[in-house]
Amino acid sequence: VPEEAARRAIQAYNRGVDLAAQGHLEPAIASYQQAIALNPTLVQAYNNLANLYEQTQRVPEALATYQAA
Repeated sequence: VPEEAARRAIQAYNRGVDLAAQGHLEPAIASYQQAIALNPTLVQAYNNLANLYEQTQRVPEALATYQAA
């Protein structure tokens, strides 16, 4: 993963963490998806995304995301 993409992925991940903590689950999901698109090796983003999918009753997406991690 190029350095710039990795940096932007961490920013998107951190934004997702902040949004989720504030209860903004859909924007947090989008941020984690962006982080994964930028850096597919960012396992923490997969785990947090899967957790949010579970919280929003999207079990198939959660399972698929856990498996992708």
